[in-house]
Amino acid sequence: MKILIIGTGSIASKHVNAIKSIDNKCSFYALRHDTKSIHHDDIHSLYNWKDIPKDLEFVMISNPTHLHSKTIIRAIKLNKPLFIEKPPVSSLKEWREVNKILGLKKIKTYCGFVLRFHPLIEWLKRHINTKDLLEFHAYCGSYLPDWRKNMNYTESYSAKKDEGGGVHLDLIHEIDYLIWLFGKPIKSSGFVKKISNLKIDSFDSAHYYLEYTNAIGTITLNYFRKNPRRNLHLVLKNGALTIDLIKNTITDHKGNLVFSSKTKSSDLMKKQMNYFIDCVRNKKTNMNQFGDTYDSMQTCLNVIEL
Repeated sequence: MKILIIGTGSIASKHVNAIKSIDNKCSFYALRHDTKSIHHDDIHSLYNWKDIPKDLEFVMISNPTHLHSKTIIRAIKLNKPLFIEKPPVSSLKEWREVNKILGLKKIKTYCGFVLRFHPLIEWLKRHINTKDLLEFHAYCGSYLPDWRKNMNYTESYSAKKDEGGGVHLDLIHEIDYLIWLFGKPIKSSGFVKKISNLKIDSFDSAHYYLEYTNAIGTITLNYFRKNPRRNLHLVLKNGALTIDLIKNTITDHKGNLVFSSKTKSSDLMKKQMNYFIDCVRNKKTNMNQFGDTYDSMQTCLNVIEL
């Protein structure tokens, strides 16, 4: 299996490790801008689109968000399945442009929203009836300088607004899994702001309000929480549930354990990649194609900048 990687940062390394755990005989190729790029012993470096092997299994796009649209449009010409790291693009204008071109081609696409493969989210998908939902509150806060251990956070695309950085885009997972669970809201609004002393020019705080026919909810995201927290609280007609995505537990309103998992983040990456590869090899229709991401992108970008 030959795989082309465009963008070999920290997230690409996680995907590569996941692929190796599935098939250790893979050959990886990376399209690089210049010879000064960091070289990886297990990845063949390429410097021209013309040098890309013809017999690729798929293309993985994991470069900075602001480069996604141009990269996807160029990669479409390879006529190979595309694995696109989230967020798929950085604006709705880019989304419409890419989707229009993809609509003319029969190319498999998948956008990497890995939390759909979290056992707790999968449990909610199976067990929660949206008609029973009254209220929800999703929260994800962590400290950007701790995200990439071998990189100065100020140099990452997350820190730079013009490179598609910003907590609302980086942590779009919350919006995606809520829409996957409960459907598209009938109304949404939000605001983003830079409020911490982090040395970045992107937004480090985002707040959303989502309205459904019989339920309302909020999402809070930030880059500046030093003790990470990621959870979802559901108020239901017959009680409440607290879903802790770090402790991997679901408890009810009385504190009773309802469900738990020992899944690690690396396990999620492997589950996601195994799912995608299976869909590619067996010509299955996969979820979260590029065209399916509009509702999440629209909700994410429907914000006021404060």
